[in-house]
Amino acid sequence: SGLRQSRERKASKGTAKVATNLQLEAGWSEYQESRLEPVTHRSYTFRVKLFLNYIGDEPLGEVRRSDIWLYIEDILITSPRGCSQFQSKGLRSETPFCLAGMDLNGCNLKCPGRKPLKRVTIEHHLQPLVSLFTYLYRHDHVQTNVAAEVLKEWSEENRRPEVTPEFRRFTVLEVERLLRLTPQPHLKTGIATMGLTGVRVEELQRLSVAPEYFNLPEGWIKIPHRPGQKRRGETKLWLTEELADWLATYMVWWEKKVKRDKDRNPTHTGLLLTARGTHWTSYKTLSPQPPNGNGQPKDSKPGATCSSVSMSTMNRR
Repeated sequence: SGLRQSRERKASKGTAKVATNLQLEAGWSEYQESRLEPVTHRSYTFRVKLFLNYIGDEPLGEVRRSDIWLYIEDILITSPRGCSQFQSKGLRSETPFCLAGMDLNGCNLKCPGRKPLKRVTIEHHLQPLVSLFTYLYRHDHVQTNVAAEVLKEWSEENRRPEVTPEFRRFTVLEVERLLRLTPQPHLKTGIATMGLTGVRVEELQRLSVAPEYFNLPEGWIKIPHRPGQKRRGETKLWLTEELADWLATYMVWWEKKVKRDKDRNPTHTGLLLTARGTHWTSYKTLSPQPPNGNGQPKDSKPGATCSSVSMSTMNRR
């Protein structure tokens, strides 16, 4: 029965009345109304009507790729709409205006306030046409989705510029120069530890000089545990020979600088100090009691490991 119905539909196509552009646009708009956000639907409808006004009485079923390319050239590039200063209230009214205060009657490419449309804006004009022709192709009104072909060609000709990565790894020379130009011992220790062990920033803040976490003669330091920590593997960090030698020098400065109580005992065991000798963190992770998980630091991104950094550069000024 399904095959018979399909044959009957094909046989009736020759005698069926061809739908007008406005009827096709109304069917597409009703189809997309429940599939798009209201703002997106209004924007798509406005851009489709703009295209229909351009092609006039030409049936949508006879639109070719060259027609859409001419639409891009005539309407989106060389017309007033091809200027980013041109604003149309087409979603509410038909009153356009110019952001630069120019007269739209004399609008042309030589306008001193003209700013060409961005590539993304032209793509936003083509996307509704792709949606329209997808609907027409699905209902056998066109043979191919010419708008999708044009959008693909346009995107290939106007590729997006390569995005500069937000993060990158420091080079060995950059780390060595940073160590050489950092005079403060506590800052230099933090940079060197991250560079040679790859610890995260919040793990660096939790490092302790307590005997159970720090053994300089054996050359290791442990990261104190906290609930919900990001690290899942080994928490013991093995120190390179140069880093261990520097930490031996740093611990002499640490003993002189650390803040002490009235009995001359250190008030904390944090490895990193502030300029006042306090623990260089606002998180209570080194208290004698187990941490309760309140006010814990947010996990940071792991640092890059530069195992070939020459620690001899640390003492150079």
